[in-house]
Amino acid sequence: MTTIIAVLLLVLGYAVGYWSRGTREEIPIVFQGTTGERVNAAESSDLLTDDDLRALTSPASEEPSAAPGGNSLTSPSAPGQTSGSLVASVNGTKYYTPDCAQVARIKEENRVWFESEADARAAGYEASACVSSKRGQ
Repeated sequence: MTTIIAVLLLVLGYAVGYWSRGTREEIPIVFQGTTGERVNAAESSDLLTDDDLRALTSPASEEPSAAPGGNSLTSPSAPGQTSGSLVASVNGTKYYTPDCAQVARIKEENRVWFESEADARAAGYEASACVSSKRGQ
């Protein structure tokens, strides 16, 4: 008996959903430009040009980025350096030893290498939990 009631409720729910889906009024998305003109997104295809799309999807400039602390230091590692005693990400705020598990998540091109903790701290990075736990051992 409960199975029959469950099936009837399921069918009733489906029917109500099916019949009510056509009652919604579609509201167009309208953007207001900086000069005050109104642009209907459904009618305009030039809101994002090909140049805009390329600028948004192209990688950032090849210049080394600033260190995380707002410091304008460039990357302390020499160009092409792929080893050192500590590593960090140009996009992060922590430094790690090369055997820390988190290092595997840093892309090669985003890695910054340091020879000492003092160098890493001077560049605005702080010790990761992995580094801190190794100090305590």
